[in-house]
Amino acid sequence: MRATALYMRLDLSKITYIFKELWISSEFTAIQHIKKSWLALVVDLDAIASDPEFNDISRAKAKGLRMKLLDRFFIELLHFLLDLLKSLSIFSKALQRETGLLIGKQIIRDKIISLADDLKNKNGVELESFYKEIECFGPDNMPIFPCTADFYGSAFKVTWKDQKLLKSKNKLTDIRNSFINSVN
Repeated sequence: MRATALYMRLDLSKITYIFKELWISSEFTAIQHIKKSWLALVVDLDAIASDPEFNDISRAKAKGLRMKLLDRFFIELLHFLLDLLKSLSIFSKALQRETGLLIGKQIIRDKIISLADDLKNKNGVELESFYKEIECFGPDNMPIFPCTADFYGSAFKVTWKDQKLLKSKNKLTDIRNSFINSVN
């Protein structure tokens, strides 16, 4: 994978350690690394999946992982989680710094619920940025501008970083609603 990243002139992220105490921050960092290395991962997994030097099991695993990375829902969820975990990380650290006063913790809880309501009704910075980076196409292969969340799921073809994303049965709205219901 290093050779692929070097050849493509891409930065490759390395996940160093997952902290047990700061798991929200750790998850946020891990997802940032996946996003940063996403293209190198896709290209490398494609090379492994088609290389006869690898055994059938390794090629099948590489193909399956590549398909997950190219799944439209996975990519959309990845960006949603970046927005969510960035905010939750701030709140989590604030809760850890707060003294034992219940009122202070209640204020942070209220802010978390407010954040959840915001993310249910509008996209965060990462997700909005993602929608600006992708290209959506109709069945006639004509570009759809702008490619918004409404067009993303139903577009005939979607590309990100010159990779065609695969259609998905899942929808981000389902995850958003599940999250909001679990917070309230």
